[in-house]
Amino acid sequence: MTTHAKAQSSFFKPILTLMAFAFLTACATSETVEKSGSQAGVSQVFDAPISKVVSSAETVLEKQGLNITKSTVAQNEAVIIFSKPVSAFSWGEVGKLTFTSVAPDKTQAFITTQRRGTLNVTAKSEAAFAREIFGGIQSDLSGS
Repeated sequence: MTTHAKAQSSFFKPILTLMAFAFLTACATSETVEKSGSQAGVSQVFDAPISKVVSSAETVLEKQGLNITKSTVAQNEAVIIFSKPVSAFSWGEVGKLTFTSVAPDKTQAFITTQRRGTLNVTAKSEAAFAREIFGGIQSDLSGS
């Protein structure tokens, strides 16, 4: 190895190690997103009972290729934990949908998402997830 090649190798090695450490130590998981507050993230109110909104959300998540990793449903509350799988363009994301019945025919939904890795620059934003998922729920509820 030439002196120049050795210098380049010794220069890039710490940088790559630091990048790998930053990526691996900052990974979001289903557990980290599950611990976020019940009213964290982007919110929308739907004019439908909680059972219909949760059912529509499950359908929309499946249609969008998102994996439901946990679902908890109670009388006036529901939580869905989901993940976007790793692809050629992204390390994936994890998210949480929280539903609260605010009236017999009104449900408030919150969505919060996190990147699986801090260096995941191609990750979808929380606002983009909200637009797509909430839009899909609204379309499903209206029958369109």
